[in-house]
Amino acid sequence: MTRVLFLPDDQTFVLLRSELAPQALVTAVQEGTWFPPEPYRARPGLQALSQGRLVIVSTSMARSEPPDREHEPPVRLSPRQNEVLQLLAEGLTTKEIAVHLGLRPRTVNMHITAIKRLLDTQTRAQLIGRAAALGLCRLRQHTASRP
Repeated sequence: MTRVLFLPDDQTFVLLRSELAPQALVTAVQEGTWFPPEPYRARPGLQALSQGRLVIVSTSMARSEPPDREHEPPVRLSPRQNEVLQLLAEGLTTKEIAVHLGLRPRTVNMHITAIKRLLDTQTRAQLIGRAAALGLCRLRQHTASRP
């Protein structure tokens, strides 16, 4: 059973469950064969990101162009914040990021909180979606292995 965090817009989240394995769900979303429940079925451009046993599905991550932010100053992240953000976007957990960077999990959480504040987001899913839309990180690309 996979937990699904569905973000139909910047103000709404829906927690779902799926019988599909996380990777299979990500593939189904990318292929356009998975759809959220009503009233969200008509949402185009869904994208999925696996975070362990949680899959985040959003339309905001799938924007082809960054939001219009020409009047806002550019977001400046420290080199360490950039590292943490990229590893988070690749699907690593706080503990995995801490081990990878030689930090304590509490320090990783401090960096994530600071990045959320800089990008004006509340959740990690919103953070990843906004950072990807701004070109601050790359979302992990899943490739389905087929025989």
